[in-house]
Parts: sequence; structure tokens; C-alpha cells
Amino acid sequence: NYSIITLTSGIVGPLALLLIRDIIIRQLSVESAGIWEAISKISNSYIVFVTGAFAYYFLPRFANLTDKASIRHEVHSTYRILIPLLIVGSLSLFLFRTPLINTVFTKEFEAATTIIKWQLIGDVFKVLSWLIGYLLIAKAKTKTFVATEIISGLLQITLTHLLVARFGIEGSTLAYFIENMMYFGMMYLIFYLNWGRTHAS
Repeated sequence: NYSIITLTSGIVGPLALLLIRDIIIRQLSVESAGIWEAISKISNSYIVFVTGAFAYYFLPRFANLTDKASIRHEVHSTYRILIPLLIVGSLSLFLFRTPLINTVFTKEFEAATTIIKWQLIGDVFKVLSWLIGYLLIAKAKTKTFVATEIISGLLQITLTHLLVARFGIEGSTLAYFIENMMYFGMMYLIFYLNWGRTHAS
């Protein structure tokens, strides 16, 4: 099960990013694709850290929890702590976005400062979704996890194609935000159907 999950994540994620980059190049320019990649690298740098911490703590934690009430309590209590931290962190990155981008990259990437807000909001929903993702992994719900990964990738590719054509480079981060908001809604629905009701199987 873990091998299938790892293989799916290792294929779907990078493939979606390659296709999105190609969409931006074809509809806009190579320079626009570079700006999108710069923003993606900023968010990926701390998302990898957060989700890595999830793997060390929540995989064994969820694996040891057997009754639905304990799982519900763990998820909801984590959200009560996580949501304020994510909001503060994203707001801090947004406020210091200009010196951050100018330091990490060059002034040629300064256009990223005007569209990064959608990426940061999308990151909040992505991290919240991954908490439930690790619950699916811990409970060996492999088919469900694989399906959500594929749906997520297809959604982002489709939304990017539609929104870049309409809004330019800002459409790329707007698509990311909308996709992750929908992804979180899908993951929370799965959580509710499996662990949110005492009579659910």
C-alpha cells in the first residue's frame, strides 16, 4: 500500500507541474513560467517541512487510534492549533513577500509579489488537506488516497488552462488556490463519511 501511494504521489505531482508549466509557456511566455516556478518553490520549501513533520507524528499516531471518536478528536484538535498558525505564517510571508523574493531570486521576479497571495491561501488549504491525507495513509485507504491525488492533479491542470487564458499569470496561482480549496472540501467530506459519524462503517 505504501509503495502504491508513494509511486502515485511521485508521478502525479511532478507530471501535473510539468503540464502546468507547459500551459503557461504556450499561453503566456517562458518568463511567466519562471515567475510561477519561483512562487511554487517558495511555498514548496515550507510545505515539505510541515508535511514531513506530519509524517513523523501523525502516521504512527493515526495508526494507533482505532475508535472514531479518538480520530475525530485528534483531527479537530489539530485543526484548532494548525489553522491559526497557518494563517499567521501565510500573512507573515505575504507582508514580507517583496524582500523575500528579492533576496531569494532577483528583481526580475518582482512580478511574483503581486500574485503570491493566491498561492499562500492555497497553501493553507493544502496543508489542512494533507492532515486527512496522512489519516488515509495510516488507515491503508489506498484506493481513496490514489483517487484524490489523481483528481487533485487533473483539477489543477484544468483550472490552470482555463484561468491563465482569462487572467494571465495570476490565473496560475488563482487555479492553485481554487484547486486546493476544492481538494480540502473533498478530503474533509471523505473524513466525515468515514470518521465523522458514529454510525458510519
